[in-house]
Amino acid sequence: MGRRLAIILLMIVLALSVTACGRPRKVMPIDMEKAQIDLTEYCKRLPSAQNVGHIYLFDLNKDNVEELCTSVEFGVENIRSAVVVYDVFNGVYYTLSSEYVSYSISRIDRGRLIVYEDEEVKGTVMLDGDSLVFVADKE
Repeated sequence: MGRRLAIILLMIVLALSVTACGRPRKVMPIDMEKAQIDLTEYCKRLPSAQNVGHIYLFDLNKDNVEELCTSVEFGVENIRSAVVVYDVFNGVYYTLSSEYVSYSISRIDRGRLIVYEDEEVKGTVMLDGDSLVFVADKE
């Protein structure tokens, strides 16, 4: 009797695990309007932030969920710009900025987020671990 009960329990556990594995992962819907407001507010809290640029939707980390990407101007005497990316799905902000270099988003073209470094060097940005880095186009 104990062996039969153990087999029945094992079959139940196996049946439950098969159905659990077959279920699609439940993903909470993302409120992009609220996310845009959150991104703008985040940018405005950056030191000496001034103007927040156009917000682009682009899947930077290739997780099939678009991130919000924008440029923000900052500084007092020496105005520069930075690129800010908001990974809404994971709730993470990434910033590419420098005290001496400006980075600004130009557009999305042919599946690429086009970014300029000091308005002269064209390239894009990518995630390198927890950092946003500029990758210049090869000439």
